[in-house]
Amino acid sequence: MINYLLCLLISFSILWTSRGAPLFIGDTLRAGEALNSSSFMVSASGEFTLGFYSGYLTVRSNNYTVWVANLVSPINDTSSALLTLLDMNKTLLQIMETGEKPVVLYSSPFIISTNVVATLTDSGSLVLQEVGQNVSNSNVLWQSIDEPNVALMPGMKLKSSDEIYSWQESQTSPGIGSLSLQWDSDKLQLQVWRDNANCWSSGGRFSMGGFEFINIPHESKVRYNFSVVSNSNENYFSYAVVGDQDVRSAWVLHTDGELYDVYNNISIVRAGDCDGFNTNGGCVRWGPAMSDYCGYSFSFINDFVMIKHGSFKPISMAPSINSTWPDSYLRNGDCTSTCWKDCDCLGFDFDNQTGCIYWSITYFHFLEDPASSTIGFVLPRKPLQRTNSKGKSI
Repeated sequence: MINYLLCLLISFSILWTSRGAPLFIGDTLRAGEALNSSSFMVSASGEFTLGFYSGYLTVRSNNYTVWVANLVSPINDTSSALLTLLDMNKTLLQIMETGEKPVVLYSSPFIISTNVVATLTDSGSLVLQEVGQNVSNSNVLWQSIDEPNVALMPGMKLKSSDEIYSWQESQTSPGIGSLSLQWDSDKLQLQVWRDNANCWSSGGRFSMGGFEFINIPHESKVRYNFSVVSNSNENYFSYAVVGDQDVRSAWVLHTDGELYDVYNNISIVRAGDCDGFNTNGGCVRWGPAMSDYCGYSFSFINDFVMIKHGSFKPISMAPSINSTWPDSYLRNGDCTSTCWKDCDCLGFDFDNQTGCIYWSITYFHFLEDPASSTIGFVLPRKPLQRTNSKGKSI
């Protein structure tokens, strides 16, 4: 806890110098109060903070974003942003920005009570509730834990209508990635989707409660209890940490496709290995068979791309790069898919800065060097025989 609070103070010292001294207003926002761009709510334990961060109102913990209030409506002018509670004529929790339409988190057509408060709890949930004289009689009106969007934490219910989006953590340009974790209420499976394609599935559930393609490392000190509820009233997936109740947990989907417990350094899923063609480890095939491309039939060696030490070398005079696709959200699986669809693609280089750099099979070959620290991604593409539409060799 001391280390966490130290990190928290360091983080806010940066904010102090960039936009003035931050104002901590405690863990509760009361009727008639507002949270502005220079103030923060902090849960009672100090574990979670709620504040405006690079255009978004976010709950953060352990240097990660675990919930975003305005996920699809980023704020253009953060300096004018406000989180307000209670309108003159109705109970209203909303994000306001000068000249823009408010983002409504909760609305009631009438004043429920002047004793309505919004509290950031020690579970990381922003809870709007009507508080009576007896605290035990408080009435919860809305809570962010019911609307998970960038992290799944113990107690949260992942319903078929929910998506846990990959989130780009950045001080200058945070935002949604192209991946999402979803719950299939028909198959009772967890799935990772990339845009409109299902690229990974957890597989069936075992009698002991686990899933076929979720394998927690044996050396891990943290264990999870998976819960699936499916009846006429509700259908959802949730999980809990087994044993020590003080152990925190949050599953975050990175933009590279890894579902990761950021508190416990545990890799839950590696959907980034799924390129649309392989089916190992829960990967789902969504691309057509390779023989459908270019009129070739292919033999495959091991997987659909081989990682080799060495570099691509020209076999004749040619431009050094066939094509590029720079994008900070790309994974090497994206490069693999694109390369397979190009009949002239031998392989590619990849890094997070330049994205994919493709190499022509016409002008290049791959020169292996086991001692080299440089690696290349080479397709195990072996043209056996090219045929025309009538099946004759050409």
